[in-house]
Amino acid sequence: LVRLRLARGQRDSARDAAVVELEPPGLVCGRCGAHAPRFRFRCDHCGAWDSLAAQGTTHAGWTTPALTRAQQP
Repeated sequence: LVRLRLARGQRDSARDAAVVELEPPGLVCGRCGAHAPRFRFRCDHCGAWDSLAAQGTTHAGWTTPALTRAQQP
């Protein structure tokens, strides 16, 4: 839908359609694997602090690659 609108010169409606297609990333506890509906500093399931991380982050069909140690700042 976004590409079709861009091809027709409908830039503003293409942008709006692209924003609708984005979904917020799922949050998962790195310690116990529990899913969280929104970010919290503490996992409600196991009580671990600062353990929630985004899982499956996608933007318009592209996944974000994990950084290797050599690429990390």
